[in-house]
Amino acid sequence: MEKVVIVGAGPSGLLLAHYLLRKGDRYQVEIYERLGDPTEVALSNSRTIPYSLNERGFRALRPIDGLEDAVKAGCVENCMTAFHTVDGKTQLVPRKQPIFHTNRISLVTTLLSSLVAMAEGGDRLKLHFNCKCIGVDFDRQTILFESVSPEAKAELELLLVTYDRLVGADGARSSVRSQFLKTPFFDFEQTTLGRCYKTIFFQSKNSETGGDIKMKAFHVWRASEGINFTASPQISGGYIGVVFVPRTRQDMLNFASVAQVKEFFRQYLREVNLFLSDAEAENFMKRPISTQVVVTFSWIEEYSPGKITLTPGINWALWEPDNYGTGPSSSTLPTLLQELERLQSTEPLAGMLDLQRVILGGHSAGGSMAMENADPRFFPQVAGAFAYGTSAAVAASLGHEPGKILPLPDKLPLLLMGGTSDVIMARMAKKYGLGFDPLILLEYTFGQAISGGREDSYLLILKGAQHSTISHPFDLTQVGISDLRRTQSEDKIRDLMAEAIGLFIDAHVRQQPTALRALNELLDPANPLIASVERK
Repeated sequence: MEKVVIVGAGPSGLLLAHYLLRKGDRYQVEIYERLGDPTEVALSNSRTIPYSLNERGFRALRPIDGLEDAVKAGCVENCMTAFHTVDGKTQLVPRKQPIFHTNRISLVTTLLSSLVAMAEGGDRLKLHFNCKCIGVDFDRQTILFESVSPEAKAELELLLVTYDRLVGADGARSSVRSQFLKTPFFDFEQTTLGRCYKTIFFQSKNSETGGDIKMKAFHVWRASEGINFTASPQISGGYIGVVFVPRTRQDMLNFASVAQVKEFFRQYLREVNLFLSDAEAENFMKRPISTQVVVTFSWIEEYSPGKITLTPGINWALWEPDNYGTGPSSSTLPTLLQELERLQSTEPLAGMLDLQRVILGGHSAGGSMAMENADPRFFPQVAGAFAYGTSAAVAASLGHEPGKILPLPDKLPLLLMGGTSDVIMARMAKKYGLGFDPLILLEYTFGQAISGGREDSYLLILKGAQHSTISHPFDLTQVGISDLRRTQSEDKIRDLMAEAIGLFIDAHVRQQPTALRALNELLDPANPLIASVERK
């Protein structure tokens, strides 16, 4: 049995523990958390923030029996965002997909209760609160904690823990990641965003002031001087709000009295001031100012068994023979779709995006992700896909027979493009024993992976196009690749690809008859830039 130590008992760490315990007796899980037991902390005294969950979040919960329903029981469901302007006007923007509002403490408490129930009757789970990570030794596979509980003695109480596997789920300022920074080639960047914030709790009604938020919605207020305020409805009937101010003006959130708090809200957020009690104003005054941190690092995965490299976020387990087609093979696409939903509810794009007709597109490995995940079973909002310089061929090292071409979902319009001078596709073909041919994998993909029959799938081969022709400006990840000889103007080829993609979408997603005629005229084999066109 492997011992897995998880540092951090937030949503990520607790959910991971669920997944590990589902593996039977394979793992012994120990969780260490710097803060105290969240079930013993009053919501108003916690450092909670509002959370909003959509389909992506629930997809992660769904494999754990009963967990999705348990979390939803603590959420408020709504399909509306209310934008409040400085002049007192309100714009209502409907959401086509519901979103569920809760808060961090409620979510963590639900996950913790579920996890304890899952582990009941066994010794495969150990929870340790008030334990601060102060050091990691990767070579010796040990991690050092100190007790920070209120009952801890004056002298340090240290705990040295061994592990077989270590998971750092300890947030933006991770102690585990700090140790990783000493590892060669661990590219990392941490950026503090330009805003800081404080949370606030208030009821939807105030009988003394007459304040009444009649509509259960996600509310956004735009105030002057760069101040923003958002508020999420809670199952309790109240709201959790967040006041954002420019980081250079965090002095605006430093208050010496309740009167100053009241004056701040009266001046900048008059409507919110109607719901603010004296007790909550005092709590707001005492809360620390928080900042938002974005952490980025190179996404490193096992490209194929034994090979470690950068990837476009592929879930390799779902490329194995028994798993292919049972779930989305892209581990990044759910996050990208969630970001579109955020943009849909945020100015200046609020309400302007058609999230029911999302088109996936990609180049090289990203093109494979676009085609494979254009599946309405997993992403009902996706309406079509296009790809350049890619194929549906799969490595035998994943358990497939040599030269295997994976079937594509083939439920939506697809546009597959490639070039006659693509050295990467030629090398892949040679690797599969098909000769040094830049077109054969494209042709096999179009012929074998796509059944067709709807006249909305295309294979477009461009004369002289190289693997990186679609990239502009030049794709720096392709440095060192010697492509085949260029025989055409790259600008003209890119213009043709852009026009073909646009007309393809207009014709087969937007169903515009004039676009279909224009697409047929554009894809004329007599065009000197086009080597061949197929449609099925």
